[in-house]
Amino acid sequence: MSISSSYRNATLLRCERAPYSFFSAASSISWGRNKTFVGRTNKQISVKDGHGAVWRISFVVASNIALLLIGPCILDLDFWLIMQAFRAARKSLCRVSSEKMDALFRIASVFQGGISKARGPAATLSFYLKQLGWSIDRTGQIHLHAFLSFHFLRISYKRLLRFAVQAWQDKLMTVHTQRFRLFSFPDIDRVSTVAILKRFSSGQRWHLIRDISGGYQTQQQKHKRAFDADPSCNFCGQPDTKPHRLLHCCMFASTREYHQEIVQYLNEPDCLLTEFPVCFVGPHTDLLLQLQFRNPKPVFASEALHFVQSKKLEQNPVHWFTDGSCFHPENPCTRYSAFAIIFGLASDDDERKFWGRQCAVSNLVPPTLTRAAVGRTSGEQGSSC
Repeated sequence: MSISSSYRNATLLRCERAPYSFFSAASSISWGRNKTFVGRTNKQISVKDGHGAVWRISFVVASNIALLLIGPCILDLDFWLIMQAFRAARKSLCRVSSEKMDALFRIASVFQGGISKARGPAATLSFYLKQLGWSIDRTGQIHLHAFLSFHFLRISYKRLLRFAVQAWQDKLMTVHTQRFRLFSFPDIDRVSTVAILKRFSSGQRWHLIRDISGGYQTQQQKHKRAFDADPSCNFCGQPDTKPHRLLHCCMFASTREYHQEIVQYLNEPDCLLTEFPVCFVGPHTDLLLQLQFRNPKPVFASEALHFVQSKKLEQNPVHWFTDGSCFHPENPCTRYSAFAIIFGLASDDDERKFWGRQCAVSNLVPPTLTRAAVGRTSGEQGSSC
């Protein structure tokens, strides 16, 4: 699937999600051919067709988990609205005077209350920031993390989106779902989980996401909602739980024989994957984030500075080269990168070509290339950051 079609499908899925989020905004919302959305409860939505019949459609109470993992971007409409509000606010603030901008930041920094008390763009911006656990001060600095803050207009939208995704996945279970058993679990690492899900086919990926979001219930879960349901396993008669199906049921013993190493890992007492098969945010994630944005700036060697100054006095150009490398580039959460700045000492192109040919055979660095500075990438890690 191409990137454009992937995002197009994500947009369609988000539009289908709209009636779930706007159920109280209007009593008549179009729902496909000859169907009208009329209401929603905690367990189902109601759709009335053209003949007046009401259809009740059940949906997964943890659908926010599926919307977090199913597409190239978060499909939850609440998250999309927050990012659209940020985009519109940044676009509008770039067109107003500095006095109006300062007034908006001042009002936003002192606003308290919910959306019902929001009057105007400043209070609305403050409300949406608080939805992600952020705050803004009088100068326009938004505090995205315990030790990180950026100006609302100077931070790139790509970086703003990255921090918004991290803020949304934090406390997703406790705020946006009713999976009470998972409230004590670590937060979902969306980037790592989506990267693993991409390795499966579209059909397999869909079944995995349904299982993660609670779409497949065990007999014990059904018994809690319907007392006439048998809580025992349909194959062996033992209590039907997720760990039982995966690790103990005799029906799947032959399959487990080919994956003994994985089964042994899943049987460890501190393994959470049997209950919730996702990648979790690591305990050192916050520390790693701090280190990424605290990397010192590269320091130029004194010899390099003297050389550049002499070239400047002679009015001769200085040829600069940069090179970088990234370790573990497949995962933006754990990768780290470094770079080097090189300048050339060759007086002309002929000397540069000569040493290039000489060192190409021996695989040595030409003496006309000198290292000026080295450093670690600051912020998001990657050779193209």
